[in-house]
Amino acid sequence: MPNIHIIWSFNGGGTRGIMQARAVQRLEERLGTQLASIQGLKHYFIGTSTGAIVALALTKPKADGTPLYRGGDIVNLYYNDSPTIFPKNFWRLLLSLVVNCGRYPASGIESVFKKYLGGTTLGEHMHNVIVPATQTGPIFQPFFFKNYDKDDAKRQAWFVCRASTAAPQYFPPLADPSLGPDGCFIDGGIEVNAPAISGLAEAMLKANDDDEFIVVSFGTGMYLRSFSYKTMSRAPIWKLLGTVLDMLTGGQGYIVSYQLKLLLNKQIPQMFQHRDSAMRRFFNFDTMIPPDVDSIDDTSKATLDKLVALADEMIDVELKTDFDALCEMLKKIHAGTFSVRTGV
Repeated sequence: MPNIHIIWSFNGGGTRGIMQARAVQRLEERLGTQLASIQGLKHYFIGTSTGAIVALALTKPKADGTPLYRGGDIVNLYYNDSPTIFPKNFWRLLLSLVVNCGRYPASGIESVFKKYLGGTTLGEHMHNVIVPATQTGPIFQPFFFKNYDKDDAKRQAWFVCRASTAAPQYFPPLADPSLGPDGCFIDGGIEVNAPAISGLAEAMLKANDDDEFIVVSFGTGMYLRSFSYKTMSRAPIWKLLGTVLDMLTGGQGYIVSYQLKLLLNKQIPQMFQHRDSAMRRFFNFDTMIPPDVDSIDDTSKATLDKLVALADEMIDVELKTDFDALCEMLKKIHAGTFSVRTGV
């Protein structure tokens, strides 16, 4: 029997991460168990930036080895702790336009991460956990923290989360002396904002030749706004900085979704033996969001309520068929009654 590897992937997107936390909450309610407790699967949790918060929270264990947090707990984190992560300060904002100190101090975001993730190393987290960051020194490259890497496993989970969330303009970069005097991390979303395909690659490296893969990607909303010729050609450079960052990170979800549909739902013959299987292999839970709620640092209850409502509409209406299909598949896998070849 082939093993079934499932990749739970969580995109970056600031406070819009409440949408993926809500989707997890709804999924756990339907399944009657926490994601990390579903049997019959080899789990991979990968999350970038705000997605790192979700991935790390869902895999933090209690003393008895069961997951500490549920999706609903993470929804409450966004409601209760976002103002601490993004405290409003006019003078700090003004200074950040001159010096790359970040609009928000590191103290707030680090206090929240220590509150929820403190006391555990990455290696103590359940299953396989991957957290992308961007290393800017001593060389510029994507960096993947993995709880199954002996060096990464020793790192504090809150530190790993901070590395992945150090978004330029928003937070100060994170120094890491272990990489040398120039060691530094910024937000993983710069290069891997939609990490699903990276999670699949990691799973494939650890899999047997006849194993199967399911990828479930949770987004933080796709932009309805556009960037006109006038904006791109005439706007002052200080105004374009946020726009360019949005373009760099926001477009990645479209690309990764396209790639995974081809790789998994269409199948590559030389890579997968069960090409005739009816098994569904890729699920992408994301939706368009209007400009009035697409900011990544809006902590108002009204905006968070709208984002939760958008997530519910996505699950109950727009992607209901996909959500129902995933729930039924996971229930059967958990019960040990699922057939890889027939998909039922």
